[in-house]
Amino acid sequence: MSLEEQGLSSAEVVRAELEIERSAQEKRFDSVDSRANTLLGFSGVITGLALNSKSVWALPAAAAAAAAAVLAASVVTPRSVDVINPRRLRLRYGGAPADITKRAVLDTRVGGYDQTQAILEGKVRRLRWTVRLVVVSILLAVVAVGVDTIVGGSGK
Repeated sequence: MSLEEQGLSSAEVVRAELEIERSAQEKRFDSVDSRANTLLGFSGVITGLALNSKSVWALPAAAAAAAAAVLAASVVTPRSVDVINPRRLRLRYGGAPADITKRAVLDTRVGGYDQTQAILEGKVRRLRWTVRLVVVSILLAVVAVGVDTIVGGSGK
């Protein structure tokens, strides 16, 4: 059975698929934000522990963890939601045929999806760097504890 026979135009099919993708995109946003929040808390703990050790050897670990915290915070910044402005839509397309208005709305939503996807990709890149910095801070903290133990606290 064709789309026309099912009563669906190609624009309706695209709109339905776009809604599925936007829902999946929203879930990915939530997942990235959740992970960034976890890393933000974890890097804050590492920073505090490293600074509390009062060892010179722990300062690089604290610096890496603090950088990870700043980067994680940049991941969880609020995102703007693309919204169709009903007043502008009415003023611009009030007298236009419905199919032209539907296409304009769909094009706007597709453009919003593309912009949101680019924002999501940037958040994922920053999240990956955050993970790397947290790992580096952990390794530096372990090295600092080892050096401080071997040196016998002379780095204090």
